Amino acid sequence: MQEYKFNVSGMSCGHCKKRVEEAALALASVVHAEVNLEQGTLVIRSEDALEERLIIDAIDEAGYDAVMQK
Repeated sequence: MQEYKFNVSGMSCGHCKKRVEEAALALASVVHAEVNLEQGTLVIRSEDALEERLIIDAIDEAGYDAVMQK
């Protein structure tokens, strides 16, 4: 199981949270996506390794900016 953590900007409500989580869950092999609105973070767990760019592009398509935490 792989885990990825992102800082996501532009989220402010439950609708934002749902859009970001749904965008992440739409990616192949993603089994868990959880947004923390207060911290502005997203945690993704996937069965297989994912390219950082693929995740960032999916979040961007949903209308938000994501940066992977190092």
